[in-house]
Amino acid sequence: MDVVPADGEGWEYPPFSGAIADGYVWGRGALDMKFGLITILEAVEEMLEAGFTPSRDIYIISTCDEEAGDKGGIRPLPGAIRP
Repeated sequence: MDVVPADGEGWEYPPFSGAIADGYVWGRGALDMKFGLITILEAVEEMLEAGFTPSRDIYIISTCDEEAGDKGGIRPLPGAIRP
């Protein structure tokens, strides 16, 4: 999700390594859209572990083309989700 090319030149750690150093995750896009998605998933996990049962379906939707000009990643979804 949300990763664009990087050649590694000028990087302290390889851009796609996800290296953990000094209490941080180092990598291309580590705190861009991935951060928000992980936050949502962690919140849902904690709610379920606490016994939360939703009264209706909950959908978590993410797309993968934000860096490529939003070429329609979400277009098929409205027909796939029931009211």
